Amino acid sequence: MSQIDNIIRTDAHKEFKSLLLKTVWQEISEPTSNILRLSHDIEEQLHGNVEYEDSKRIRLIRSASNMLLCKMSDLSDYAAIYREQFTLHPEQVSIRLLLDELVEQAQL
Repeated sequence: MSQIDNIIRTDAHKEFKSLLLKTVWQEISEPTSNILRLSHDIEEQLHGNVEYEDSKRIRLIRSASNMLLCKMSDLSDYAAIYREQFTLHPEQVSIRLLLDELVEQAQL
């Protein structure tokens, strides 16, 4: 097998992986986003008239959906890195504000 054949196979393999990751992202992120919207709508419709257990379930749905979207976003980033199309944009970040935000979201 020649070096050119290896390059062609490698490129085709990269394209296949990239397409697969993109397809998985699209197929999973949309329904997950819909679940998030639906859980938010249910909570709004109930106007705080929610039993503790139901409220807990809604938060669990929202939390699990957010985690899944984060994982899918990571997968999308990995695909971009794999295609060598990922660009970092460094910026200064306040660790204190970041931690405060994290704690606030964890309390939701």
